[in-house]
Amino acid sequence: MDLNIARAMDTSLRQSFAGMELPPALAAGLAEGMLDAGRRFQSFQSDAQRALYWQSEKVGIERAMKMPYVEVMKLAKLAADRIPLEAQRELARSAAVESRAVIVQLALHGQRLQARKSM
Repeated sequence: MDLNIARAMDTSLRQSFAGMELPPALAAGLAEGMLDAGRRFQSFQSDAQRALYWQSEKVGIERAMKMPYVEVMKLAKLAADRIPLEAQRELARSAAVESRAVIVQLALHGQRLQARKSM
């Protein structure tokens, strides 16, 4: 990974985690997952490979969360909406959220945020 890209990702991740109110203990795992997801997704040679990969990830997400994909994404959005817009764009450009592990972690944090809000 290019040093400038790594610096931009580091800044984006720090802004993202602060915006989501993510506990530091969870931030390291999510950061690692995002970096791995971006590298993996960008390594595919064709759109067909990406589509097949993402289809299997959706199934894994539903199994991990024991709920429909659409519902998981609503929970993940609760956490992602707290990320500053520029950081969201950087994460999207780098495909940092294109994995089961990242989506599940965001959805779980969305559940925590939802629970806090209802208290």
